[in-house]
Amino acid sequence: MSTSIKVIKFTSILSTIFLIITYLITVNIESNFISLNTIWISNNFLLTVFGGVFASTLVVLFCEINKYLIDKKNTENQLFYQTLYLYQALFLMQHNILDYQSHPDIQIPENVFDNTTHMIKSQVSYLRGVDYSCFKKENMIEQRHTLFKKDTFIKFTSVENGLNLIRCAILEERIYNHKQNRLNPDYITSSNTRVAKVLSDQTGNLVPLLEEIGEFLKTIDDNCNKRYDWNKIHEMTQNSYISLFQINSKGMAAPEGTAVDPQI
Repeated sequence: MSTSIKVIKFTSILSTIFLIITYLITVNIESNFISLNTIWISNNFLLTVFGGVFASTLVVLFCEINKYLIDKKNTENQLFYQTLYLYQALFLMQHNILDYQSHPDIQIPENVFDNTTHMIKSQVSYLRGVDYSCFKKENMIEQRHTLFKKDTFIKFTSVENGLNLIRCAILEERIYNHKQNRLNPDYITSSNTRVAKVLSDQTGNLVPLLEEIGEFLKTIDDNCNKRYDWNKIHEMTQNSYISLFQINSKGMAAPEGTAVDPQI
């Protein structure tokens, strides 16, 4: 979009220059206030040349404006839905943690954060590269996106580090259990001290990020005339989560491994 804005500004200047020149030539035809005294260059020839250039730059200008409007809408769509996927990945991670915290007797796997962390990294990387620029400097989406890239993305480091922290915590608990000769030393749950701390810290990192991303999504929706209906999507996301543990007919907790409704 920034390239389109540069082209529009450039062609606008060119169109204005050639419009003025064309107008002066038509005035000169009527008043003959400038006489070149040569048969090789006539006012009609100059009018044809500069009038043609003016018309061409005007066509380019209109085409570029149309392209800018299309790109603007497409970029807003990408910005909203990619940010939504990021929100859902964080939401999924948060509720997976809450699931394990509410089931302290269930073994927690080392790769509990793997899928969601990769999703988060992918979405953060994509959103960093989104080029959203507008003519109006006070455009709220652009301002919020710039702030998002400058400040919010830094906060994802702690969330991404959780991938390694949980592995280390589980490994440390196993080593400790082996040293203490405990029964079934490799069976680690959210009740183990080190694991519990990592899960608690991760939850603490996720809450403010979810709030900030939610505000960003609301800003996009508000400035696009409620095109996406963020309030409805937010409600559906909150209500469509399926726990990692479903109670089977025997009353045992069984991992289902699903979360947010993919139709949202």
